Amino acid sequence: MKKFLYIVNPISGKGRGKKVIPQIHKFCKNINVDYTLIESEYKTHAIELAKNNSDKFDVIIAVGGDGTVNEVVNGILTGNNQTIFGVLPVGSGNDFTKNINLPKSIKDVISVIHNLDLQEIMVSDVGFISLEESENGLKRNIIL
Repeated sequence: MKKFLYIVNPISGKGRGKKVIPQIHKFCKNINVDYTLIESEYKTHAIELAKNNSDKFDVIIAVGGDGTVNEVVNGILTGNNQTIFGVLPVGSGNDFTKNINLPKSIKDVISVIHNLDLQEIMVSDVGFISLEESENGLKRNIIL
């Protein structure tokens, strides 16, 4: 049985992240899946959560908008794992999910995630840029 981790940004989409939590619990319990749900508590927390859990779960789902997607992807990649990434779009823009044609309904998206057929997984290229700002000595790594 696959293990699922939902990383929820409770403030995404003007609070829609928090409002969708009961729907996630209800759906997951109804289909009897092994899942955990954790709310991020501050900026970059989703990176830490994904990184620290990428070896414990088969699928990590970002629940939020594009910022949450960015943080969870960065965490999974930093964890250097083959974890499957999913997204439940509840942000304001949701540009990433518009480009991959996810269903509009939260229930339909959750259903797609939990009925994954490994043959249907989309592979996406990810780039890594390392910048060094010499004036103040800051280093930044960006994963695209």
